[in-house]
Amino acid sequence: MRRFITGPDYLMPTPMQPLWLLPRLFRRALVMILLASMAPFAQASTLDDVSLPVEDRSAEARVDALRIALEQIMVRLTGSTSPHELPGVEAILAEPETWLAQYGYSGEGEELRLQARFDVRAISNQLERSGAPVWGAGRPALLLWAAPDRGDIYGRDTDAGFITALQQRAAARGLPLQLPLMDDQDRAQISAADIRGQFDQSLQAASRRYDSPFAVTVVYYTTGQPSLRWRVLQGAAVLREGQLSAASETELAAALADTLADHMAAQYAVQGSDVRLARIQVAGITRLTDWQALYEFVASQAGVRDVALARLAGDTAELRLDFAGSAGQLERLLLLHARLGRCDAPIAAARVASEPGVLLTDEGPALRLCWRQR
Repeated sequence: MRRFITGPDYLMPTPMQPLWLLPRLFRRALVMILLASMAPFAQASTLDDVSLPVEDRSAEARVDALRIALEQIMVRLTGSTSPHELPGVEAILAEPETWLAQYGYSGEGEELRLQARFDVRAISNQLERSGAPVWGAGRPALLLWAAPDRGDIYGRDTDAGFITALQQRAAARGLPLQLPLMDDQDRAQISAADIRGQFDQSLQAASRRYDSPFAVTVVYYTTGQPSLRWRVLQGAAVLREGQLSAASETELAAALADTLADHMAAQYAVQGSDVRLARIQVAGITRLTDWQALYEFVASQAGVRDVALARLAGDTAELRLDFAGSAGQLERLLLLHARLGRCDAPIAAARVASEPGVLLTDEGPALRLCWRQR
C-alpha cells in the first residue's frame, strides 16, 4: 500500500494504528486521498490476458487473432459461451484494436504466439451501457476438493491430466479455481473418503484456512466411461449438485468447468443499462488497509460505477455508488468477500426493510454490512 506524506510524521497512522485516533479533518482528507489513488481490483491474469498461435507477425494475422482473442474476453466478461447473441457485443468485436491495452509475441516459427491484453474495465462499461450481462472482475476462487474413485485428493502440485484440463478450460471461462495444499494440516482434517462419502463437517473444517466462500467437491470415476459427481457448497449449504459424463477425460473436465462457470455467472452477472444510486454502510473498519480492501472490492463488482466515500463516523463508513441492479443483487455480490457479512448486532435507530441487511434511513434505503477482523 502506498504511504502518503501530507503532514508531520506523528500524524501518519502505522499499519496497526486505529484510523479514528487521527484528528477528524486530517483523517477525512487522508482517506479521500487514499481512495482517489486506488486502481480497481481485477484478476488480470484470468480476465484480460489471451495467448494464441499466429502464422506470422503480419498486420493481417494480428487483426484476425485479436478478434478471436477478444471473443474469448467476451465469454469471460459476459459469462456466456454465445456472446454474439448479446446486445452490443458485435460492435465491440468489430474493432478489436480499440479495446487493446498492449500486445506482443513469444516463440518463433510454428511456436509463434500473440500475447494480447485488453482493457476489461472499458469493455465491461460498454457492455453495461449496451444492456448485456457483465460478470465482474471480483471473482473469488472456487476451492476445489476433487478425488478420483481410487486415490487421494488432488492437491495444488498435482499433474493429473483431468485437473490440468479443468484448469485450462476454467481459465478460458474466467473461472478462478483454487486447489488445496494437501499438506499435513489438510490431511489431518480431510481425506478422499470424506469427499466420496459427503462428510461435510470435515470439508468445512479443512476449508476454513482458505478464503474462498465456495467449496466444490468432485468425485471422478476413472473406470468405464469418464464421469463424475459434483457439488457447490457455501458453508454448510449445498447450492447445486449434479452428475456429468463425457467421451473423454478432457471433454469431461471442460464440461465441469462450463457447468461451474455457467452457475456462477447466472448468480453474479449483472444485466441492465439503467443505474440508480445505492448506499452501503460498513461497520468495523479500523485501519487504512481495511478501507483499501473494501473500496477495491466494491469498485470491482459488475454494475458498480462512481464509488465515493460519503461519510465517515467512528469505525463506520458510508459509500455511495451507482449500481445497475437491485439491493439484493448488490448484497449478494458483496457477501462474496470473506470479510464482509451481515451484522449480528441489532441496528439502532433504523427501520429494517423487507430485504435482509437493508436499512431504511431518512435518506432512503442503505445496505448495511459488517467488516470482520482477522
